[in-house]
Amino acid sequence: MPRARATTRTRRTRARSPAIKKAEIGRFDGELKKVGFKAGDKIQALLDKAGLLISSGEEINDERGNSVKPEDEAKETTYYVTGNYKNGL
Repeated sequence: MPRARATTRTRRTRARSPAIKKAEIGRFDGELKKVGFKAGDKIQALLDKAGLLISSGEEINDERGNSVKPEDEAKETTYYVTGNYKNGL
């Protein structure tokens, strides 16, 4: 008599990152705006969604104070637009 297969199948689920990520962005001495973005979006996209423009003498810093560029990939953190005192502003 053939043996019955005694297998138990378990469904494996992978933890997925959320489709919409969130970050805060704004001027260091002003209001921070919460914006949503997708994986792979650039920091420039966050600036556009928040309605912020970077002028000469300003730079973008993450919450640790590291300088980032608009073409860098956005992360779930807080970004501040600050004056760049190296340029005398």
